[in-house]
Amino acid sequence: MPADTFFDLKAQFLQSGTSPLIEDIRVDFLEINPGDYKAKYVHIRRGEFTSLVHFNRADLGIGILFEECNFLEGVHLEAVAVKHFDDTFWPENTSILFKNCTFHGRVEIDGCSLRQALVFYGCKFTKELTVKKSHTSHEGIKLEKCTLEDHLRISECQSQGDIHLISSNLQRAVLIEYCSAENLMFSGSNVFSMGVELDYNIARMNIIFLDGLIRGEVHFTAVETTKGGLRLIGSQFEKGFFIDYSTRGAAFQQGIFQYSIDSCKFFSGLFIKGTQGDKRRVSPVRMIIIELTPNLSGNINFSDLDVGKVFMQGYNNSANISFTNVAVNELTICETTNQGGIIFSGLRASRLQWQDDQAPILTRSSAIVMSNTNLGKALFFQCDFSSFDLIDLHNVILTDISSSNVTWFSPLQLENRRIITNRLELKKAKKQRKHYEIEYARHSLYRALSSVREIYRQLKFASQKQGDMPLSLEFQRHEMHYYKQAVAVQRPRQWSEYLILWSSGSNNYGQSWLRAMTGLLVFSALSYIPVGFYASSKLDYHHFATSWDELGVNIAILGQNLKMWVVLLNPTHRIKDLSDNIDDFPSIIYVFDLLSRVIISYFIFQMVSAFRKFSK
Repeated sequence: MPADTFFDLKAQFLQSGTSPLIEDIRVDFLEINPGDYKAKYVHIRRGEFTSLVHFNRADLGIGILFEECNFLEGVHLEAVAVKHFDDTFWPENTSILFKNCTFHGRVEIDGCSLRQALVFYGCKFTKELTVKKSHTSHEGIKLEKCTLEDHLRISECQSQGDIHLISSNLQRAVLIEYCSAENLMFSGSNVFSMGVELDYNIARMNIIFLDGLIRGEVHFTAVETTKGGLRLIGSQFEKGFFIDYSTRGAAFQQGIFQYSIDSCKFFSGLFIKGTQGDKRRVSPVRMIIIELTPNLSGNINFSDLDVGKVFMQGYNNSANISFTNVAVNELTICETTNQGGIIFSGLRASRLQWQDDQAPILTRSSAIVMSNTNLGKALFFQCDFSSFDLIDLHNVILTDISSSNVTWFSPLQLENRRIITNRLELKKAKKQRKHYEIEYARHSLYRALSSVREIYRQLKFASQKQGDMPLSLEFQRHEMHYYKQAVAVQRPRQWSEYLILWSSGSNNYGQSWLRAMTGLLVFSALSYIPVGFYASSKLDYHHFATSWDELGVNIAILGQNLKMWVVLLNPTHRIKDLSDNIDDFPSIIYVFDLLSRVIISYFIFQMVSAFRKFSK
């Protein structure tokens, strides 16, 4: 077509029915009003539009396709409608499609109502692209393999499908606000040279960042997902990623339902901040899933949230993951090796009622579950483990952790009734006299006791490395208590070790000098009774007391010889210190004196040992 000849495209639009392919045309100013468009379907290929293209409240039938067109000025689609769909012409479920087009002016899609999708494929924009107040009843809004040199703004759009950006190069900021869609998706090799901002949006399922590069900051304000959550997979964020619950409006109460993070790089960090200090507006999150891989790096921080489940798994090499002032109903870490950073600060059990996954009518108990995990140099600050109903630790390495101001779990929490259950099983097997079941129940009980003992042994070692002697001694007491029970269960029984552990309880395994002193007084008194009797010449040793009067006489005699008890409290006393005429007493008194020396020396040693517990 000659350069000075313009095609009358408006006349073509006035023809009803399906227009044939229109290609290689040049069009001047084009304005289509409600009565100017009667075509059912139009396909324009390699068209050049030298001036503004404006569709105003036109009914576009089943849709329109622009392919390889060049728009030298702006494009404005205002309140246009596509009410029907015919898959004979639209195999890709599209109502308006711009394919491999170039836009030199501003593009604005305003107030449109489309049955199927609005799609830009392989297009280049030198000015801003704006989609606002538009609605798609079956599909969504998609930009694929596009280049935008100016801003992208999607505002106040309602879509039954996805708002999807695929493998596009966006050189200026992207703003999506006040929109509702099935998913908000950013997938493929997207490059966001500036930032991404999502404000007051609702995604019925997920918000997904997959394999993209975002060089600017990402901000989420009052974003809500109804069923799904935020999924970050294989993406790189060169600047901060910020999600703030405190700025949400009254209509946005839930926030993001779930977080899933896998193989992302956060060069300046991911910061998810809930509502702080306001108990009436908690920030509930159903689940946080972190897949730990060598490709996951950077700082990931969750703060001031109330979480149903936190799940971590994998190998952490360079990520620093922190939970600050987070209430959790269930914390699960399994099959994990941590060589990066994991920090729990202000961790506590959630007070919200979380439904059980298998039985939604029931509420779930709060729990910490760790299995086959090396926590490495994980840090715990001001955590309250006693607030959880259940602590289940199996094959966990805790020797390198550090803690400060932690309220630790009790032995009953750590046992979780497993030891009681195993004891009952052993008792039941013994009643049935089935050798195999007895051995199996005994082995199960031994493993349960050894497992609890191993946890306290590792915590003791970790506390010793920090120089926290009081706490390490407390853990040592629990360790020896369960070790004693485990030895008692073993068959054949190790009597020498069992007796040592049993006797070590006399000072609570080096913890209580009061218990040792009580034992000293009690056993020295018991040792004094035979000595006091045999040292008296007023008693008949061949006759037992058979009346209250005789018993009173015996007690009175013991009271008269109390000096001997004081002498016996000194294990280095001379035998003559008991009485000057000791040779007149029965010879058996020497045996009881020897026994009292051994017993009293032992309890004195136990008492001194307990006094030295902080300097061992």
